[in-house]
Amino acid sequence: MHAYGYYDGKVVRDIDSTSSPLTVTITLVPNTQFRLGEHEIRYPETTDLENLPQKLDDVGLPTGAYAIAEDIIKAIDTIPDNLKNNGYPFAAIQEKAFAINPQEKVLYADIDVAPGVKASMGNVWIQGTDKVRISYFRNMRTWDEGTLWKESLVDAYKEVLSQQGIFRNIEVTPILPPDPATAPRNGILPALPEEDATTKDGADTEKSSANATLQKGEQVPHDLLVTVTDGFPRSVGAGVNYDTDRGAGVQAYWEHRNFFSGGEKFRADLTLWKDLQNLNLSFRKPGFFTRNMAFVADAWLRREDTDAFMQRAVWLGAGIEYRLGRYWWLTAKGTLEAGELEDNENPLSSYSMIGLPLQLRFDTTTSPLNAEEGVRILFHLTPYVGTYREDFTLLIPKLEAQVFLPLWEKRLILALRGAVGSLLDDNPQDLPASVRFYAGGAGSVRGYAYQSLGEQDSKENPLGGASLVEMNAELRLNITKNIGLVAFLDGGNVYTKAMPEFDKEIQWGAGLGLRYHTPIGPLRLDVALPVNPRPQDSTSPFFYLSIGQSF
Repeated sequence: MHAYGYYDGKVVRDIDSTSSPLTVTITLVPNTQFRLGEHEIRYPETTDLENLPQKLDDVGLPTGAYAIAEDIIKAIDTIPDNLKNNGYPFAAIQEKAFAINPQEKVLYADIDVAPGVKASMGNVWIQGTDKVRISYFRNMRTWDEGTLWKESLVDAYKEVLSQQGIFRNIEVTPILPPDPATAPRNGILPALPEEDATTKDGADTEKSSANATLQKGEQVPHDLLVTVTDGFPRSVGAGVNYDTDRGAGVQAYWEHRNFFSGGEKFRADLTLWKDLQNLNLSFRKPGFFTRNMAFVADAWLRREDTDAFMQRAVWLGAGIEYRLGRYWWLTAKGTLEAGELEDNENPLSSYSMIGLPLQLRFDTTTSPLNAEEGVRILFHLTPYVGTYREDFTLLIPKLEAQVFLPLWEKRLILALRGAVGSLLDDNPQDLPASVRFYAGGAGSVRGYAYQSLGEQDSKENPLGGASLVEMNAELRLNITKNIGLVAFLDGGNVYTKAMPEFDKEIQWGAGLGLRYHTPIGPLRLDVALPVNPRPQDSTSPFFYLSIGQSF
């Protein structure tokens, strides 16, 4: 009862000794629930109180709220967090005391805060690795030197470092700047003994004595010591896919996450299907000129022979990825593609084209392989100039949106996806078959053969289209930590006109899926049937086996 603010509650006990077995009755009489009364948060006189909490009202617990112990302790515990985001990296609660007034039915609180020294953020030093250059750590900083200390910037910095997959563990500690005369040029500090005053635990002693001589609000520059544990820089993996209409496929990859000792990621992916053989190489260098910019480059070599077309081609691309904000990214590349194409209406012909693909991405999800909440929006805009039997110019916009809604904590997820795209050309058969839109199969509209939707020739081979519409909905139920079930409905079509012809029928497919969650993403087995098949479509079930969610 005290935990919920009933400080004058009573417990009445009664034992009936005449019964067998004995009857014990406990009656709780809570009486009046106390409220939070006047209270004080006290700081040393030298503390600059601007933007610091003066009352628990400032951290979300107003005076007069019910005196629930958990709420009060939680509010008090947020005070150091508030200070750490307003210039005080060593802030802590020094003492807290409580008293009750039975007559007024209120709880009083006195909180003494030890803020430590007020600090600004400076340079970065490292411990624990000699495999990554100091320039990488400094280029990835989320602050400018001289910025008032903000723990949120430190957390963001740790997140940036962890996203590269180079380190198994990352700790960031404020330290006084090393003596320039003795500071190592490579930025690697020797391990500090536990009793050293510049370590996190011993820092308060030195800072407290220094604080006595500081003027009110004066900032002491602090550097940051980044202590890391190296992870495995290289990994290799392989997997097997299976589609009813395409048969079995094999995938393998090799990845190096610190290729030139600056956090660069190099990856080689090999995909082998009966109708597709593809080798893809990708390179990403973070911290390219600025911390928000990365240099990206890709190349692939492909041979594809499906019912839609036969292609032998090579592709090269390079550009930059720029982080515009917390959830926004912009990618711009220059690309060159060349090869040979043969489709159902055109003989084998060589082609080449230069592109400038632009992508704007908004992403609040936390997992690329198994998102459980958030929104992901991708807008692509790609202009091309090229030659295919004759010169052509082309502009391809495409918009894709994905929404993930947790309906029951994170055990039941509603996942939605929609995509629309256009070639902005009403004569798609005059363009290379590889740039046309196709739909059907895994990752598109399950229950229909791969690339089969849209216009077909007299032999029921797909021709591709100038516009695309796709819609997907999945209800994902996590039964256990590793096992999940999915019910899904997919829809879509491909059109000959540059604008989707919504008056034409959408082809729908539906089915059920089984998921086995692994550290690298869920193992996926889906079974799908067409809902409104065309005369040429198979009505037998389609099976899909792969790794990762369908979107």
